[in-house]
Amino acid sequence: LPSTLTGISLLQDVYGTEYAYADLDEVKIYDVALSDDEIEAELNSISQLEYYLEGVSLKEYGIRVESSTGVLDLPKLKTPASNDWADYHGKVIDLTAKRYEEREITLNCWMKATGKMDFTERLNRLYEVFRKDGTQRLMIAIHPTKPLVYEVYCEDGVAPSKRWHDDKMIGTFALKLKEPDPVKRVVRHQRLGVSSSQLTIAFKSDKMVNIYWGDGSVDYDVYGDHTGANAITHTYQDNGIYYAILGGVIEEMEDFTTSGILVWNKL
Repeated sequence: LPSTLTGISLLQDVYGTEYAYADLDEVKIYDVALSDDEIEAELNSISQLEYYLEGVSLKEYGIRVESSTGVLDLPKLKTPASNDWADYHGKVIDLTAKRYEEREITLNCWMKATGKMDFTERLNRLYEVFRKDGTQRLMIAIHPTKPLVYEVYCEDGVAPSKRWHDDKMIGTFALKLKEPDPVKRVVRHQRLGVSSSQLTIAFKSDKMVNIYWGDGSVDYDVYGDHTGANAITHTYQDNGIYYAILGGVIEEMEDFTTSGILVWNKL
């Protein structure tokens, strides 16, 4: 603009339809026009990589993640049905409708504390999270609006390697997690008030699907026709951004619609 910027307005020019609703997450103003490639690069650099457990950054525990494995790996294929005919080469293997085993995630961590008591208290706080019933939500922020989210549990425990000191203490450990629903669809919803407290999801499925709503509540073994008046509605009590996970054989879901924003069609 040749003159001083006095404000920003978001407009729509499709007047034959109803108005839409949108959330503006972050704003940056530049004194030069950016190309499409530069805009994409900016989007990828806005959010710093960060790990969250049950909505709490691991940094608040004093934990830093040095490296991770399994977060984007294709889980191991379940053993398919096969026949080994004696008069044929090799095997006849059924590779239709592939199904996968649990996803295994490892976070290689180190934790810094101000002393023995601080170190012990931080560890106990972490242990209490995994002692809760059900799965725990792991979120890896790689993008402002498209994080990686998982419902996990800790099977192998946590065994930190440490040396006791009276002042600063540092311990290292591998956080080994498993995700029982490794194939999922992710929907984003933001509650701003009572009027936006509900998220609706509709679909048809003959296979059972688990819906993790992102606020600690879960609907297990959902199947059948949940379209139209039978759509599933969940009410959030507190304002915030939530990521609902639909875990199961989502490849066979039909007529999927939602009032939220589809973040990952398949993750």
